[in-house]
Amino acid sequence: MVLGVSCVTSRAEESVPPVRSKASRPAGLANERPRNLLPLSAAPVFVRPPVKVRVSNFTGRGVEIIWMRPDGADQHCGMVPPTAPGGAPALLDTWGGRLWLFKSEGRVLKVFAAGNEAVQDVQIEPLPAVPREDPAGEAAAATRVEPGAMFPPPPAPIIIIPPSPPEIPEEMADAPENAHEFLRVHNEERARLGLPPLRWSRKLARHAQTWANHLASTGTFEHRDRGLERCGENLFRGSEGYSPADAARRWLEERSLYRGGPVAREDLRTVGHYTQMVWQETTHVGFGFARGRKGLVVVANYLPGGNREGKIPYEVTPRPDR
Repeated sequence: MVLGVSCVTSRAEESVPPVRSKASRPAGLANERPRNLLPLSAAPVFVRPPVKVRVSNFTGRGVEIIWMRPDGADQHCGMVPPTAPGGAPALLDTWGGRLWLFKSEGRVLKVFAAGNEAVQDVQIEPLPAVPREDPAGEAAAATRVEPGAMFPPPPAPIIIIPPSPPEIPEEMADAPENAHEFLRVHNEERARLGLPPLRWSRKLARHAQTWANHLASTGTFEHRDRGLERCGENLFRGSEGYSPADAARRWLEERSLYRGGPVAREDLRTVGHYTQMVWQETTHVGFGFARGRKGLVVVANYLPGGNREGKIPYEVTPRPDR
């Protein structure tokens, strides 16, 4: 059985029976411009400035570097050598907005989202060692390998990836502005939990856009009847300054309220947006957004839909915070 959620809207008469996840701004803030939020006129998703990232690798061994593409695929881009004590960091030529994973022996050490600053820094530290039982039954002491102890330091900064125009996966060629940032908000959290990234779906985006247009034109704020193979749905309504990625960030705030365990109906009003974002079986997402007399409306649809009664959103151990 698939459950749904509703949240209290900014006006009492707009409340609806419990359905799927929705969010809106608190009462009294309808005319207040949000602070520190991206305007909808921000630069297009795929046109970002070229930037340099100085990567300091303090793990004592080579670290794999992976680009998390906007379409959800992982692209291996080489290795970052260990940084010697006092040595120069490696240089990564990339573009603002790209999301990178640094991995060693199959474990994610760092998730890094490049900003738009011309020069940025990132440090990679080893994960805490897990004590193991030796043949005598005594726990082996975990020791840290000093940086550079196992590998010779590089003679000079290394250019790992040459500059190249941003790549646009075919599935996202006609994606709306801010689609990359919207996906990044989802996939950073899913990477932290060890979950595969979501991929963009044109079909879901068209489905969501139809309903976003309806909500904006009618001024209503409610979920539609189930359709499109019973996809999941998150809703958001806010003032003009919000973007679809900001809606995803609001849904992500519910993470602090989720205590783990199976999904129950009484929990969905407070954590239903978040659990849909990180639902392990969900593979694709698409959103639509429209402006109406009551502000910006964002509709996100997910397949396969999550928030199934009695099911656990994910069954993996979260990785250390970045």
